[in-house]
Amino acid sequence: MPDSEYEIREKITIKRLIAFIFHDEAISNPYEGLAMFKKAYYFAPHVELFKNNTLIYMNNAALDSMEKGNYDKAINYILEAVHLDPTYDVTIQSKRYYYNKRGNTYLNKKDYPSAIKIYKEGINAMNTDADTETLRNNLNVHIIIML
Repeated sequence: MPDSEYEIREKITIKRLIAFIFHDEAISNPYEGLAMFKKAYYFAPHVELFKNNTLIYMNNAALDSMEKGNYDKAINYILEAVHLDPTYDVTIQSKRYYYNKRGNTYLNKKDYPSAIKIYKEGINAMNTDADTETLRNNLNVHIIIML
């Protein structure tokens, strides 16, 4: 069978699997979508679509958890996404956002030592200077405020 026919058949099979999993329903709840794509990824880890959507839903669940103030749950989703693919751009952005948001939450409560601690954790957890620039700026501002 020529490669192009194989690719077409593989795409059709993937679409059937997606239709079977989702029963042609749109998923608005990030936790439902995450559960479904994790199952799909478990059964077919070679399918990039399942991996990418699992990562997207992990990041959406992390953002939703942060908005609800559940930072422990949020960082667990982010770390799970990092484990699945440490280079995925959205996960890197979510990780940066997590540390900034959590640090800013402490700042708003005037809990400066906790804010500084979180910014430092974020700086150590991020991979590049570009990823840590905002965290470093926030940390410097908070140190000045405390003086």
